[in-house]
Amino acid sequence: FDAETGISMTQPTPQRNGAIRVFNGYLPDPVGVYENGKVDNNVTVFPNPANNGIRILLNNTLKVQKVEITNMEGKLVLKNLFDHYGQDVISVSSLNNGLYFIAVTDNNGFVHYAKLAVKH
Repeated sequence: FDAETGISMTQPTPQRNGAIRVFNGYLPDPVGVYENGKVDNNVTVFPNPANNGIRILLNNTLKVQKVEITNMEGKLVLKNLFDHYGQDVISVSSLNNGLYFIAVTDNNGFVHYAKLAVKH
C-alpha cells in the first residue's frame, strides 16, 4: 500500500508479463523516461520563456554560486560562476530555440533545478 497515492499494489504477477496488479485492474510494464514531478520552489528563473537574457533568484538567504544550462541531450551549453549576491543577467541569446535544464549551485553547495524555454 502506498500511503502517498492511496494505491494498493502487489508484486508483479507472472501471468501478466510483469504487470503490477492494482485493485482489480493492471498497470502495463513501465516504459519511457520518468520525470520527477516535484518543483524546486527555491529557484526562480525569469523571464521564461526567454529571448535574450535571464535572471536567476534563490529564495531566502541563498546565494547563486554557479549556473549550468544543458540542452535536452544533456550537453552543457552555458556555464556561469558568481561570487556575489544580486540579480545578474545571463545571456541566452546564443542558445537555439528550445527547452533547457538549469542547475543552480547555491553557496551551501546544494544544487537546485529548473527548466527554461528559449524562444527568439
